[in-house]
Amino acid sequence: MKRTPILVFSVLLSAFSLSRAAVQVTINSVVQQDSLITVTFGLNNDVAVAGLQFDLVDEPNAFVLNPTSVTAVGRLASVAMLTIVGQEVDTAASRTRYLWFSMSGATVAAGNDDHITATFAKVLPGAQAINLRVTAVYPSDAMGNNLDGSGDTFLFNMSSATEGENQVPATFALQQNYPNPFNPTTDIRYAVPNPSWVTLNVYDLRGNYIRNLVSVNHSAGYFTATWDGKDYNGMEVASGAYIYRLETQGRTIAKKMMLMR
Repeated sequence: MKRTPILVFSVLLSAFSLSRAAVQVTINSVVQQDSLITVTFGLNNDVAVAGLQFDLVDEPNAFVLNPTSVTAVGRLASVAMLTIVGQEVDTAASRTRYLWFSMSGATVAAGNDDHITATFAKVLPGAQAINLRVTAVYPSDAMGNNLDGSGDTFLFNMSSATEGENQVPATFALQQNYPNPFNPTTDIRYAVPNPSWVTLNVYDLRGNYIRNLVSVNHSAGYFTATWDGKDYNGMEVASGAYIYRLETQGRTIAKKMMLMR
């Protein structure tokens, strides 16, 4: 009888470990600058990968991809990969497929510090809510064997793309998120007066890292990032207060926001 709780705990622990895919592709941030939309993906892999395929679906169809804009940094950039990007569009949604294959047999080590960015042109007029989904995640190892993969979802509140057009801000600035309090998403607007590398991260009140929303070399202008209340593993965080912090060229601005589920 004394062994039963241990057995039950072991079964529950095994079930929990099986619920997480070995390779996860997340949507870390969506930033709008006038009519350009930059999507930053994250790669969280518990095992080494030598190949990766996934689709980004935007519904309704709002984005047209610039194929030359796709870049990878971190562990993905350290491995010579063949990159293939294509897009299928219909009246309801568009599907953009990304393929990375190692050219040398080298693998991308396990970790969660990768960023993959892709820039799109806004084709849907007006301000609308866009549902983004990462689907068809097919990672593989060095032998070509398939690995378990999963995707992410993200609700992006796209603006009308007229505010800030052809304007250069005078100062580095971070606005209060809107709406606040929020559920399930909130928009964060910020201004960059000079071309520079910019990061925007979310932390809890104890200073623990929650999510990277922006990590990109920006031109000067006005930008909007959306947070969907998820952490870097794509898991929903609890209700409460969070800190969002904008950093560039030695300057830091931080503000507080409230998530209420």
